Amino acid sequence: MIIPKIIGGKIFSDSLARLTFILFLLFSIPVGFHHQLLEPGIDPAWKFFQVILTFMVIIPSLMTAFSLFATFETFGRSKGATGLFGWLKKLPWGDARFIVPFIGMLSFIPAGAGGIINASHQMNQVVHNTIWVTGHFHLTVATAVVLTFFGISYWLVPHLTGRTLTKAMNKLAIVQGVFWAIGMTFMSGAMHAAGLLGAPRRSAYSEYGGAAQAAEWIPYQIAQAVGGSILFLGIILMLYIFINLAFLAPKGEEDFPVGEAADKREKAPMVLENWKLWLGIAVLLILFAYTIPFIDMIQNAPVGSKGYKLW
Repeated sequence: MIIPKIIGGKIFSDSLARLTFILFLLFSIPVGFHHQLLEPGIDPAWKFFQVILTFMVIIPSLMTAFSLFATFETFGRSKGATGLFGWLKKLPWGDARFIVPFIGMLSFIPAGAGGIINASHQMNQVVHNTIWVTGHFHLTVATAVVLTFFGISYWLVPHLTGRTLTKAMNKLAIVQGVFWAIGMTFMSGAMHAAGLLGAPRRSAYSEYGGAAQAAEWIPYQIAQAVGGSILFLGIILMLYIFINLAFLAPKGEEDFPVGEAADKREKAPMVLENWKLWLGIAVLLILFAYTIPFIDMIQNAPVGSKGYKLW
């Protein structure tokens, strides 16, 4: 909804965008057990059900990618772009409101691949409860999501405070986004690599595998520290930009970008506007995916030495 307006283009398909959002709503919420594929006490049938829903998330993810890049290409062609990838040159690479979320979009490619590994029962056994999982979250939430939040803040903060995004702050915002991307590349990359070597997810490395094993992880710890230092600089820059846009930037008006459909004759099917239907289905899926397994775990909880349920 936002990025097409920022680049000066149109939403490729209004119906596709709405359908994608609904699919995310249905598939991505009731899947919490996909982080517990190797945990005891959860019936394998429920794990399998949530794995199916998790893999279904791939579909709206690819739909989102298709819709966005179709929007980018359509915009580029409208500006006279030719050739297979000529439209890339027409995108506003100097606009922090675009490029910062765009970097986040790109980071979701390896993040999604890692998510497929995490959700695959056999491959998950290699990385389960290793720092690979933490690295995965640093790609999905701390890179894709956070960079999107940063990009939104560069127009939302001045919009709310009645100020403008100046050229100086725009350039600094791009630098901040690049710092964040580099820092997360070091940190998340090192976490993924160390996880493949068996580095644990939560506890001190030295407690596992002996001195030789811990020494093998040291280079990756150093890489994480380097990434964290770069990220700290990114945080300082973000705070400076926020304070400037909230209190110091020149007074003015910053638009709240809401995209328009490329084809205004296209009418989204009314079923995609029926929130009672989709929220109702989402609630039913949540109850089905969690309530019965939780009741099963409570009823079959192990009994302690004095006859008390360990729950």
